[in-house]
Amino acid sequence: MGVAYIKNRSWVASYQSTGTLIIEESSRYSSGSQVLMQGFGLQSGFRNLDNQKSMLMSYDFISRIVDSMPSLKIDYYTRGRFIQRNKYGENLINIKPDYIAPNAYGILFKLQVKPDGTYVITDENKLNLKIKGRLNEPIQNNFFFATITPLVNLASEYNIYFSFRDRQSLIDDFMGRIDVNYVSDGASILAVSLVSATPARDIDFINK
Repeated sequence: MGVAYIKNRSWVASYQSTGTLIIEESSRYSSGSQVLMQGFGLQSGFRNLDNQKSMLMSYDFISRIVDSMPSLKIDYYTRGRFIQRNKYGENLINIKPDYIAPNAYGILFKLQVKPDGTYVITDENKLNLKIKGRLNEPIQNNFFFATITPLVNLASEYNIYFSFRDRQSLIDDFMGRIDVNYVSDGASILAVSLVSATPARDIDFINK
């Protein structure tokens, strides 16, 4: 019973997020179709459905989407006794990095914001970090240069964990999860899907 209880408490649900893309194979495209395709980074010269499918899953295409989404550079988490949850789109603060040192990647930082607007950053990697700062003011240290701003009025102490994501890890992550298939045999509609525990991030990626 004890093992089953822990397993149940540590389980995190996964969700499938799906968007559809209409591909027009005719030699002439309507202006509406051109706009739709350009939104996915496609050009009218790519008319074969299989080529479109391959392009949507290509390294170049996914890297362009990653580069256009600076919000992916930082993961925000809450941690319970058993579960660590990604808070993409739900965090109450925003960290805007101007510089991230190579040795900052892979470190799980803990941010403790106090009601007076000051904060302390420590780490979960036993590096004994203790970085102090104030909201809305730039901060510089050996790991990153950044400004931390609140997205709401923080009337009480607020704790959140964060880590930096490098470009290659993000590209590998989405390339390993993206799935592109025809909605049905012979259809000119492609379904683009991603499965993860962070559906809000996947939806933003698909809509990009």
